[in-house]
Amino acid sequence: MAEALYVEISDAEYQRLLHRSRLMDLAQDILIVLDTSGNVLDVNDAAVRMHGGKLEDFYGRDVARFLHPKSAEEMLNVALAMYAKGKDNSDRMQLKAFRADGSEVHLDLHVSWSQAEQNFYVVERDVSESVLRTLELEHLSEQLRKLSTTDNLVELPNRLAFDQAMHEIERDDRPAGLAFIDINDFKAVNDSLGHGAGDELLRQISDRLRSVLLEGEFVARIGGDEFGYLIPAIDEVAMQRRLDAIRQATRGELSIAGRPIGVTCAVGMVSRESGESASSWMGRADSAMYKTKAAMRKKRNAA
Repeated sequence: MAEALYVEISDAEYQRLLHRSRLMDLAQDILIVLDTSGNVLDVNDAAVRMHGGKLEDFYGRDVARFLHPKSAEEMLNVALAMYAKGKDNSDRMQLKAFRADGSEVHLDLHVSWSQAEQNFYVVERDVSESVLRTLELEHLSEQLRKLSTTDNLVELPNRLAFDQAMHEIERDDRPAGLAFIDINDFKAVNDSLGHGAGDELLRQISDRLRSVLLEGEFVARIGGDEFGYLIPAIDEVAMQRRLDAIRQATRGELSIAGRPIGVTCAVGMVSRESGESASSWMGRADSAMYKTKAAMRKKRNAA
């Protein structure tokens, strides 16, 4: 039978260790000592309260069992990198773990490696409330961004979003096509059938523009009965095909306020010139649209 090994320590040393143990258990932060395999050598009461179970359940267990799988992998990679340095060092990270009730908790970790003792010393702090507040603020910020850049009537990007897209193209000096679209006789619909009918007309034209929108293209309501349509750089033949598709989508018979109404739109499209400013480009597109509008009016009056 093997003999028990006893190590004599002084009363002062015993008291120091006792005080240190009590301080460890009184700490609000979670304190964990790990060996080189990631097995738990020691924990404080805060760890037991967080992860559940009994104190003895922790000893010799792989710390990964208390962590979210992705977090366990991240912690392993960090620990291997610390160990490979061959000297005392530390690192910080944020991980996800599991509470006693199975719910997730976000932890801020400070991990230290002791080369002499060949142990990892981990201090964990619950930052779930802070993380949740950050996520809520990000969600709120995204909602506010969408509200500020979306036309609520037609659920398309608004003039602000359109201007931002235009200035990004100008900043990057990218080639692109721009179409301005204006609904013909929109005022007549408002005057004869009311503003509710005008709103419905705007929504239906918006739906039609959405229906022909291709990947990389961008359409916005830029004011009143006008829309702006941005097309990535393509050759002239493809540009003409896109112009034809937009024209086809924005004409025909619509049912507005229970009445069939024939609708047409004036569409003017121009390609951006190298180095051209957004204002100059929009000015040329606006002129092209009004020329088309005038030609359509002249043709209708001659009929």
